[in-house]
Amino acid sequence: MSDDPDHLRALFADDWDVVRARCRTATEAVLDKDYLDVERLYSGAPARPGPPGPEELPVLGGRPVHYPDHQLPPFVVLTPPQVAEAAAYLATVSFDALWQAGREDLTRLYGQPYDASEVRDHFAGCHGELRAFYARAADEGRAVVKWLLV
Repeated sequence: MSDDPDHLRALFADDWDVVRARCRTATEAVLDKDYLDVERLYSGAPARPGPPGPEELPVLGGRPVHYPDHQLPPFVVLTPPQVAEAAAYLATVSFDALWQAGREDLTRLYGQPYDASEVRDHFAGCHGELRAFYARAADEGRAVVKWLLV
């Protein structure tokens, strides 16, 4: 995987129709505005012994690749072994345990007009999409590149 930020940025240059098609085949996942909330879901439940920070969790971690001028957010690259670790984590972690740990915070964030079951269903869907995405990437031995644009 290249550490050239311009090369990595080109991975994100397609229009939304192309992106949606890749999402349907689980070769791409887009969390958009929900990324930080999904981060809360995964970092709120104990995943490993000890108190890991979110950057240590396989789904959230990775190696940052910065633009030289730091004008844009960094990319985050997971190597194929890290992708396999994330896939294994997602395959075994209990969504119910994640939800129990984050439910109060996430439900409060979403508030009205959503009720707790709608918020839970939304995050269950995000979890399922990420599980499928990482499983496919791990099966194919691929790296993963993330770019958090806020």
